[in-house]
Amino acid sequence: IREDPVSLAKLKELEQYFSQTGNGMLRERIKRLKAVKEKGSSEQEYETFKVVENTEAMRYQIIFNGKPDVEVRALLKSNGFKWAPSQGAWQRQITTNGKYALDSVVNKLKEMEM
Repeated sequence: IREDPVSLAKLKELEQYFSQTGNGMLRERIKRLKAVKEKGSSEQEYETFKVVENTEAMRYQIIFNGKPDVEVRALLKSNGFKWAPSQGAWQRQITTNGKYALDSVVNKLKEMEM
C-alpha cells in the first residue's frame, strides 16, 4: 500500500493553522479527514470479491480474485471506480458520494453472485 501524502500529523498542523484563520469550511473538512484516518481501515469479504476501506490511501477498494468480466468492469467504471495496478484494486476516493457508489456496486455484485 502506498503511503498517503496527508498524514495525521499534517492534518493536525493544518487544523491548528486554520483554526487561527477562521476558515470554518476548511476546518470542518480537516476534522472529517482526521476522523476517517483515526477510524482505521476495514475489510469485508464476499464470495468473489473483497471490499477494503483503506483509510491510509483514503480510498474505497474492491479486489477480485481474478480479472472481472466486461459487465463487472463496466459497472465499476460507471460508478467512478478506477483500476489501480499499483494497488491491485478498483478504487475510488473516500467521500460521501464514494460511499454511495460503493454500496450500489456491492449490492449489484452480490446479486450477480447468486
